[in-house]
Amino acid sequence: MNAMIHIEASWKQYLKSEFEKPYFAKLTEN
Repeated sequence: MNAMIHIEASWKQYLKSEFEKPYFAKLTEN
């Protein structure tokens, strides 16, 4: 159970960083 929670937290953090990078890049671009 703890392993699953850790994996979920890891991919959520990865997705968060992947979505935020292009989002902030677009903000500074315009």
